[in-house]
Amino acid sequence: MRHVLLIGLLVLSFLATEAQTIENKVKEFDTYVEKSRTLYQVPGLALTVVKDGKVIFKKGYGVQQSGTSNAVDTQTLFGCGSTTKAMTATCMAM
Repeated sequence: MRHVLLIGLLVLSFLATEAQTIENKVKEFDTYVEKSRTLYQVPGLALTVVKDGKVIFKKGYGVQQSGTSNAVDTQTLFGCGSTTKAMTATCMAM
């Protein structure tokens, strides 16, 4: 759950900075996500970033399950349990 919140906060700060172009931000974000996934030993995740109603970034990282070679893509389904409550509360607090 801590990782989900960290990534959520990163996405918001990523979109808030206007000093760089969107393309540079996307490359930086992509690199950061992959490094974080490896650092926190997350087998896989999928992200979509929407800005002004348009998808500006969509990608899957890693594998669906540890020990397998099934890659995560943008259509991979994940169980999210109760994490949506924490994300909603965080967004409301921000």
